[in-house]
Amino acid sequence: MRKIANILTKNVVSGETVYNIVSDGDNLISGIPTLVVGNSLVKEIYPDYNIIDWQIKDDVFWTFGPRERRERFEKDLPKFKKMSAEKICKKIQYHYYNLFLKDKTEINKFLKDIVSEDTIIYIYNNMCYIYESGTSIVEGISLTDAEYLDCDTKKLLSYFYKHKAKVLTSKDIPIDVKIMFQNNIYIIPYICS
Repeated sequence: MRKIANILTKNVVSGETVYNIVSDGDNLISGIPTLVVGNSLVKEIYPDYNIIDWQIKDDVFWTFGPRERRERFEKDLPKFKKMSAEKICKKIQYHYYNLFLKDKTEINKFLKDIVSEDTIIYIYNNMCYIYESGTSIVEGISLTDAEYLDCDTKKLLSYFYKHKAKVLTSKDIPIDVKIMFQNNIYIIPYICS
């Protein structure tokens, strides 16, 4: 599962599937937001930080630890998580592939172009969310529309499996990920890549 942010802490933070939770800076993933937890830890890593400003530099933030100032920690941690989720949602473009506006040839070409062993497909509420690794685009196809157009959805799903695409359903996704992205469900195949 793709990590969307780092949390650098000496404290235990559990149940977080999409966060890289580490106790030392050597294990941070570059290119994603980082939250440093604990005043002593932030002093050690960023001695010139401003105690009033929670942002140290681009994509690096800090907060007090739960034993230092619990109310600040309990406010800043959810704020950081929300900001990280919003950042990833802005990074990914969602395109709805309207089957009603396409003929069979165009639909077949689209599927041949997008579905491969590098493709991750998430099926949820009669929608297929298709992410091809290495891109920043998720395509959505309505299975209800496909049925209305007399497309055999079982054949469509077998086509995905035949081309070795990774097909996920709701039971394959951790509950914390579903809750975090419930309003942007199309992000899930990207997160699972």
